[in-house]
Amino acid sequence: MSVGHAMKPMSEAHFAILRRHMVEVIGIQVDLASEELGKAALDERVLAAMRKVPRHCFVPSFLAPLAYQDTPLPIGFDKTISQPFIVALMTDLLGPEPHDSILEVGPTSVRQLIPVRFSRLETVV
Repeated sequence: MSVGHAMKPMSEAHFAILRRHMVEVIGIQVDLASEELGKAALDERVLAAMRKVPRHCFVPSFLAPLAYQDTPLPIGFDKTISQPFIVALMTDLLGPEPHDSILEVGPTSVRQLIPVRFSRLETVV
């Protein structure tokens, strides 16, 4: 690589790998906090949803490579997209069933994308 040349942009395949890694990190965090959480693992449906949500599409493009790190990221207008572990934990705590729909309403709805698509997910800002 020569100095002064930018790397090529990340592809959807790269982002898919980062999503899988993100879910693995969430699993480690749940394991480490299992006593406090009262469970050893999150619902596999929640983790499967986390593997599907393209977080990089909800942050400014220059932050896309960071979208799957376990940290909140700014999305503009003094708002953030929440830390993936917190999103997964809160979604799991809802205890959604396959027939449930999750509707998130309010000014923080973008900030806390609940990545569950058991049957339907709607976000109203």
